[in-house]
Amino acid sequence: MLRQVLDNAFYTFEEELLNAMTECSTNDDIMAIRSVVERVRDQIQLQFSSDASLATRKFYKSVICAILLPCLVKLVSPVCKPMLEDIQKRIPDEFHDIMDIEDLFEKHLRTVLAAVIHTVVEKETAVEEDDEEEKDVEETSDDKED
Repeated sequence: MLRQVLDNAFYTFEEELLNAMTECSTNDDIMAIRSVVERVRDQIQLQFSSDASLATRKFYKSVICAILLPCLVKLVSPVCKPMLEDIQKRIPDEFHDIMDIEDLFEKHLRTVLAAVIHTVVEKETAVEEDDEEEKDVEETSDDKED
């Protein structure tokens, strides 16, 4: 997933750079071309950082869900199994092939767990970003004092 994000960043850099370079006239000096390259590079680095962060969070969410779901199913199955069997008995036989109550129950657990994991990961990400901003502000103020 991160490999695809990196490939996309390189492709976008190349395209943006070519577009920017065609906008520059051939008479532009080296400094103007250099500033165009730096501007495009900075834009792509910012976008890559954002995309990589999203991909990393998505990866963490899927790993956490894969670890916790079997434990959750094992934990709630003894309590829910009798209710699920009762519901399964009430479904007409013609629908048993297309409607599996246990599968629906596990999908629902996965959805609930994914929502909880999403909330936790996003809150933790926000806390980390706030901590980084505070650290940057402290470093900036320390630099000004020197």
